[in-house]
Amino acid sequence: MQAAADAASGGGPAALPSQAAAAAAANGATATAAAANGATATAAAAAAEEEAEGADFGSGLPRYTSGRVVASAKVENGAAVFAVKVLPRVLCPGLPASTEVLAAAADNRVMVYTCGGVGSGGGADCYSLAPLRTFENANVDEEYYALAWSALMRAAEERAPDDVLLAAAGKAGVVKVLRPLTPGPGTGVLRMFTGHGGQINELAFHPVDNQLLISASQDKSLRIWNVLSGTLVCIVGGPEGHAGGVLSFDVHVLGGRLATGGMDNAVKLWDISEGQVQLAVQRSYRDALDPPEVPHAAVYLRVAEFSTRWAHQNYVDCVRFAGDLLVTKSTDHAVKVWRPAPERGPMNIVVLHSVALPSAGMWFVRFDLTRDLGHLAAGNSKGVVHVWGLAEEHGRAVEVKTAAWHSVACIRMCTWSNYAGHLYSCDDRGKVSCIRLRSPADAKQARGLKLKADPG
Repeated sequence: MQAAADAASGGGPAALPSQAAAAAAANGATATAAAANGATATAAAAAAEEEAEGADFGSGLPRYTSGRVVASAKVENGAAVFAVKVLPRVLCPGLPASTEVLAAAADNRVMVYTCGGVGSGGGADCYSLAPLRTFENANVDEEYYALAWSALMRAAEERAPDDVLLAAAGKAGVVKVLRPLTPGPGTGVLRMFTGHGGQINELAFHPVDNQLLISASQDKSLRIWNVLSGTLVCIVGGPEGHAGGVLSFDVHVLGGRLATGGMDNAVKLWDISEGQVQLAVQRSYRDALDPPEVPHAAVYLRVAEFSTRWAHQNYVDCVRFAGDLLVTKSTDHAVKVWRPAPERGPMNIVVLHSVALPSAGMWFVRFDLTRDLGHLAAGNSKGVVHVWGLAEEHGRAVEVKTAAWHSVACIRMCTWSNYAGHLYSCDDRGKVSCIRLRSPADAKQARGLKLKADPG
């Protein structure tokens, strides 16, 4: 394993002794909520149809020109934070206005924070990032790399903070599903899933059926779990799957396909809408109502419907859908937007757009797309967060320094806030930051307020 890591550009992050880490894809939160609210899968799919058909990358959205860190929190012992994920407001609509909940993963702990002032329109002094709760694994050798939010199945008007779920996994290869907002002491653990033969690099809940949790592992496979029944539904992988650890994946907003990236430099597409997988999903829900004496065996999905190594020449450590297009990253200092083109034979992709990501030779640095596909945020090894407007073909990235020069650390992950113009980052020195972006309209509004306050 170490030899493989040394072959990668930068040799892999030194803070990752067991090689990889990951986080969950936030993309698809609206469709997730539709399912959680009791809407049919058909309705959720219809709501996402426009996004799936084409990605115009948010033309007409705000053009950000600057940004700054407005709040930050430091992990107690300065351990590297590999994942930060924001709770989608739609999963817990009762949260106070201008406040959101986020989670961060560092060593054997999962920290839950509240961020106040987000979306209030106030100045930098109105923001606050405060710890809410910490979950500490008794296994001191655990190191969490991946997080994903969801909620129990209830109608929106009946959903309470107690119904919010947070999945966490990492080095030990064990998935824990927590109830992070449940009051009182106790472990807060709802489910624990075992079975992977290696560390878990990424987690995500299905965007249409949010009781299905998907995990990607160093054991070259993905697994689909039913949180409601506590059962393993499907194992994705095999001889024709990834030849190395699966570092990243995403679920298409309509829920029928997985996109995966791995240490074999490959990107693959998997059809999880096919018959045997769907039958296994239905059976897992029946098992929740009437548990069998012997659990049903999981089904296997062994063959990908599409595979390519033409997108990147090194580890593919971040993969996201943008409609039917793919956005992927490796250690080649660029993020690429492309479409599968099996009709072209061996060179089976068409690259539509590429944005430069300077100082990003280290692997396992993960970007995030806004829900409307208008903006992309990614960090680098110099502690700088870059934000691009994807509709601006020759647009210049906004650069936000997250620390002073003497405490620079690699940004491991960026994740967008529920509120426009805000995002979060986490780094190797244990820092979680809230970033506020500014557009020309913001600057104009600020000047107007200043003139009103001081007309002379």
